Amino acid sequence: MEYRLFFLLTIEPQAPEHPGYPGRGACFGFFVDDLDAVHQRALDAGGIEVHPPMEFEWKPRTSLVDDPSGNRLALTQR
Repeated sequence: MEYRLFFLLTIEPQAPEHPGYPGRGACFGFFVDDLDAVHQRALDAGGIEVHPPMEFEWKPRTSLVDDPSGNRLALTQR
């Protein structure tokens, strides 16, 4: 799968009716060049792993981390 290079930041408010609701904060989505390295840096900085880097048929490889402030980070391999 080929993707064009561009910067992406998404911000999604979290609400109880949202399936991924962590109960607080917002969800920030980022394209990153090295998913494994950025995911590990987030964990080293105190993040809590929601799911490790994973392959999906319908989207690029992604991971989820909750940061110490209660926000969710959706990291996607560029």
